[in-house]
Amino acid sequence: MNAKNSRQKRNALLLPAGLLLLAVMACNLPGASPPQAPPPLPPTITLAVPAAASATPAPPVASTPSAPPAEPPPTDTPLTPSETPGPSADLALTALQLGPGNALQFRLKNNGPDRLDKAYFLLRLEITGSGPSAGTHGPSRMWVAVKSGGSVTLDSGVKLDLYQGPLTVSASITADTFADGNAGNNSLKKTFPAQVTPTPTWAIIVTILPLTIADVQIVGLYNLGLGKTMNVHIRNNGASDLANVSGSVACYVNSQP
Repeated sequence: MNAKNSRQKRNALLLPAGLLLLAVMACNLPGASPPQAPPPLPPTITLAVPAAASATPAPPVASTPSAPPAEPPPTDTPLTPSETPGPSADLALTALQLGPGNALQFRLKNNGPDRLDKAYFLLRLEITGSGPSAGTHGPSRMWVAVKSGGSVTLDSGVKLDLYQGPLTVSASITADTFADGNAGNNSLKKTFPAQVTPTPTWAIIVTILPLTIADVQIVGLYNLGLGKTMNVHIRNNGASDLANVSGSVACYVNSQP
């Protein structure tokens, strides 16, 4: 009984050892390795086949030339003050004065360098005081023609009413169509005193004729009858001759008995 149990125990130990040996041998066999994945294929390259060259090249297609672009219409761009054409002159305002009828006049002098030939300027007047001529006048656009170094007197177009009190005139000029580099002499101020209302003067014209002196005497009466024309005899005793003179005779006639 003990020998039989010993054999069974020995067989039970040998069976697992054999199974383990078979497993190790199976892993080491060449054909028993797991299959490997196939290598990737190279990328496909597509070659473009050139078209067969034509024996005769096609002529170029003629194109119609395009019309040139239209030019823009000319524009009249106003000139800026710095681009104003014209001469260059220092025009100075030198005097304010009264002309006929109390017309306000002003005097200008051209200090050069250029001659002004119908050159335009602006005149502005500020008149303070009483009366209809007080207030702002202008600016008025006027022109002047004066050589370099010359002077000219112009009428402002304004009359001063000085019968209601004194007036103070502030005048200034500004160049318009010429360049004036000196603005320091372009203004002037002057006060004009009040004037008294004039008294009308009547002119009496007396014509003195030559004086004729003569001693006229009645020396006789004729034809004193009824129904007859009475004649008067007059004598000139001098000293002057009587020519183209007239007189009158007063007669008192009494009726006859």
